[in-house]
Amino acid sequence: PRARREYDTPFDDKGRCHYHVNVQLASKKMTGGWKVLCSACPKCMEEKHDSGDDRSVKSSRSVKSSAAAGGKKFDGNGCCVVHSHIQIAKKKVLGGGWKMM
Repeated sequence: PRARREYDTPFDDKGRCHYHVNVQLASKKMTGGWKVLCSACPKCMEEKHDSGDDRSVKSSRSVKSSAAAGGKKFDGNGCCVVHSHIQIAKKKVLGGGWKMM
């Protein structure tokens, strides 16, 4: 297998994972800068886990169980609690709350 290129940023200039371009990790803010949607690519995390990398990673089990108990199907960033790389809701600008996508 080919060696993976290392990057000094967590996402590319469009906010996508360097290795999985279909995973959106951040979006550009209107005021400049980035809004981080997911702090780590779930597909990269899965690959590390599958490769036998024994470094500790944060478990999402507690997020899933607490979200399921409250009936929310998405986390604080609007990402699905089961498929954390998929954004299913956005915060409303006016009036607060969430808009389902």
